Amino acid sequence: MKALVMAMGLFLAMALAPGCSKEDRCTSGETVAPGNGVASGGAALCLGDSVDAARSACGDSARVLDLGELGVQVVCPDRHLAALVSDNGAVAVFLYSGSDATTDGGTGIGSDQQAVQNELCPPDLVEPFQGTWRYPELGIAFVFSDEVVAAIQVFTPEL
Repeated sequence: MKALVMAMGLFLAMALAPGCSKEDRCTSGETVAPGNGVASGGAALCLGDSVDAARSACGDSARVLDLGELGVQVVCPDRHLAALVSDNGAVAVFLYSGSDATTDGGTGIGSDQQAVQNELCPPDLVEPFQGTWRYPELGIAFVFSDEVVAAIQVFTPEL
């Protein structure tokens, strides 16, 4: 949960734009799709999802927290997923410890920094205070704890 709080803090420190078309949804398996969304534990949360869609994807375990002007946080604790949803839909999706979801290259929770760098090259932006590597053009960030991925954030790529 600490990693989720760190990832949410990372989001709140950035201005992100929402958006993915419904045709580009991640819908199956255990998948981290940069710039699109995350599927974990049989649920998929994608950028652009409404609060109702995120709540429905989470099922009975969904926890919804109103964050005022920031939007609504929808957490799927048994699926290790969370989303921050604005009026325009989900603007960020988070994956945290306990999930087996990975990127196409096999990077996921528990991967070390070298594995991330081997798949995606050195990061575009390093935020050492938060232990985060951001890849703005890909729409993904990795939050590290002791040089191991503790959380992953997916957001709209900054082109």
